[in-house]
Amino acid sequence: YRFIAPPHEQDALNGITSSGDILGAIYPSGQSPSSFLFQSGQYRSIQIPGTSEALAVGINEAGTALVGYYTPSSGGKAGFLYQNKIVQTLQFPGSNVTYATGINNAGVIVGQFQDTNGNWHGSSWTPPPDATKK
Repeated sequence: YRFIAPPHEQDALNGITSSGDILGAIYPSGQSPSSFLFQSGQYRSIQIPGTSEALAVGINEAGTALVGYYTPSSGGKAGFLYQNKIVQTLQFPGSNVTYATGINNAGVIVGQFQDTNGNWHGSSWTPPPDATKK
């Protein structure tokens, strides 16, 4: 199989839903990358409200939740969960750089963060039990 994203210099395919929708990103030369969803043969740009330079890099199997990272006003990078039209920032305590890269059906998010010494660590975040009620 071959998948061709919209014209640009580089692309990445980051996730797929159980119905076959594909989450991807394009990296145009000299511009910020952007996310897209390839669904029913059509490309749809993804915008994460209230964020700057957001890039969605993970999608759950149902296609109802996105994870990724953005540049907050304080600088660095912060992870996010976008679900039910709500953005939740995910920032590891004490870290200025946190990436959320994957989400499973239970809502557990995996990613990585950089500590104050510049070392990278894997991370996981489990939503509180009442998170699905919101």
